[in-house]
Amino acid sequence: MTTPIRVWLCDHDLAKNPAARRVQFYRLKNRLIKEAREQNPEIRDLLSSMSVFLTNSKNLARDVSQIALEHAATSTHVYQLDSMVEIESWPE
Repeated sequence: MTTPIRVWLCDHDLAKNPAARRVQFYRLKNRLIKEAREQNPEIRDLLSSMSVFLTNSKNLARDVSQIALEHAATSTHVYQLDSMVEIESWPE
């Protein structure tokens, strides 16, 4: 059985143009993740896509949201999820 963990989800919608701002955002996001993990090995980035980021660190989720805003995000939100439990067999 998997032990539930607290998870934060950050979703962000970056403007399509200018493309350089998006590239800069993703570079900064990756640097933030790396630095956070160096400071605290318990921090995990559980999922990272073009517009969604899952982590077990509230501060990291907030930092990613903040840099998204600084890089022309049209919107950004941080949500706290109660748990993230893997579904054993899907579909049943």
